[in-house]
Amino acid sequence: MMPLYFGPSHRALYGVYEPAAGHSSRRGVVICAPMGPEYYQTHSVCRSLARRLAEAGVHTLRFDYLGTGDSALEWEDVGVEHWLEDIGLAQQELCDMAGLPTVGLIGIRAGATLSVAACKAGHDVDGVALWDPAPLAAPVPDAGGATTGGEVWQVNPGLGAPLRLPSNALLLTTGDHAATAAAFAERLAADRADLVVVHHDERGPWDVRAVGPGSVPMPIRSFRTLVEWAVGT
Repeated sequence: MMPLYFGPSHRALYGVYEPAAGHSSRRGVVICAPMGPEYYQTHSVCRSLARRLAEAGVHTLRFDYLGTGDSALEWEDVGVEHWLEDIGLAQQELCDMAGLPTVGLIGIRAGATLSVAACKAGHDVDGVALWDPAPLAAPVPDAGGATTGGEVWQVNPGLGAPLRLPSNALLLTTGDHAATAAAFAERLAADRADLVVVHHDERGPWDVRAVGPGSVPMPIRSFRTLVEWAVGT
């Protein structure tokens, strides 16, 4: 495990690099975490997933978006365009550190929605795994450029230009989220006919009912699916 800061000094991003077991590995993924309370609920899950990926021979980088965690700036000063740039910087950092030409994305909840938007924006991604995609709330600028915390901006993958999903695309749903993700999956499948959809009847830590006092469930079957997907990218 290697903690680091990367990106321009005025907008430094905090990340943790997990090198793959075996120096000959040619696989790498950036983990795009959830936001808000779900970021904290999934912190140990993201850490555990990164370790499992590394043990399976996949270089991994997880990071904090601008305005969140230990990265630069404040939440009120950033928005979706910054977070998409963050994903691109994380991709480049992992490519440089691991000596890879390109890497994939594993997006969780709001991070999955951002991953779709990154593909839509033309990021060079060799695979994308979307785990329980969720609506994304972000500060929205008013006419004067100030941001208002009470508004919500939904990043909708069903609007605008083609999504440009890579051929290796996975949609993973868990617990009660299969129905919620149905329209999302339908739209993605329209753009990428070979989209793989997997559902596991287990709850992630973002499901409040799954989290008991002092415990965070580890979604083992979901981990296995994501590791198998990453190894095969």
